[in-house]
Amino acid sequence: MGQVDPGRLSRRKRSPDRNVSRNLEICRDQGIGEKRVMIELPYSLIIEATEEPDYFGFYSPDLEGFTGIGHSVEDCIYKAKWGMKEHAKLLSQQKLPVPMKNPNPKIIVQNEKDPEQWGRLASG
Repeated sequence: MGQVDPGRLSRRKRSPDRNVSRNLEICRDQGIGEKRVMIELPYSLIIEATEEPDYFGFYSPDLEGFTGIGHSVEDCIYKAKWGMKEHAKLLSQQKLPVPMKNPNPKIIVQNEKDPEQWGRLASG
């Protein structure tokens, strides 16, 4: 047998996916309870899955004109993190209004909007 991972939770403490605690109180008891930012984006992000399994589009409803593409959800988040900063910087340089950062940004992953479907729904 190999060495036991010291970061691994005991059977009683871990959830079915093995390394995630069943109880958040356990994390607090271990000194992990300080506030941790999970979404490190200045603005909300919407990621749309396409028919292609390795092609995603993304945009921010908080940051007008900001869009991009990625090959996975993780790729989109990575590109958005740096792209949002660059987009805001460009807006500032062009003396255009830069929206305030969202204190509680959200990441939404959804299917791509089908323009034909939206037209059928609107016409009733």
